[in-house]
Amino acid sequence: MKVVSVLAVLMVALLSVSVGYSLFVKQAYVYTTVSTGTVAVEWLVDEQYKLIMHGFLVPQGVSVSGYRGPNYVYEATITVENFYAGAKGILGLALKNVGSLPVKIKSMRIDVDVTGDTGNLRYVMYFGIPGVDVDDPCEWATAWNEVVYFKNTLNAWNGYELDYASAGVPQIVFGPGEWYAVYAYLEMDAGAGTAYQGTISFTITLNVVQAV
Repeated sequence: MKVVSVLAVLMVALLSVSVGYSLFVKQAYVYTTVSTGTVAVEWLVDEQYKLIMHGFLVPQGVSVSGYRGPNYVYEATITVENFYAGAKGILGLALKNVGSLPVKIKSMRIDVDVTGDTGNLRYVMYFGIPGVDVDDPCEWATAWNEVVYFKNTLNAWNGYELDYASAGVPQIVFGPGEWYAVYAYLEMDAGAGTAYQGTISFTITLNVVQAV
């Protein structure tokens, strides 16, 4: 009987503690919403969605035109007509950060289509990136510092991707709403001969990443 009485007392005591705990403790639920930032860039174009380009060096008789790619983002296609042996061309394009995070260009890929190429033109074409004015990188491309950071032959028209860090090209950080100048350099070896004169279309695709 004493054992039963002790158990009864313990049960009453535990019930009392449970009731007291429930009176003073409540579960709190916290609801949070996390909005992630966006990485997005856009080429500068006119009303017809044609690229607005600054021609630092366009040989006489050569014409240049271009369009940005689908979805208005990282791709731009440029067509150069009447390019010839010994010709050099330098173009500046404007790229705007339309996202909410600061970004930088990690790499640039170029793919080329040459009308009427016999298979030899790839050995005499060069693609490069001219230097930029790093003191004011977010301004529209209106000057060239006479430096070419990178120049190499195109890789058999199968596409070539240039890593900015490996090539020593400055990876300038530009924030939301800021502009950045992207340059393209194209050259045909003087020894190619006039037989290679023609139309060249090349597509630039940028790999833009969040700047950390």
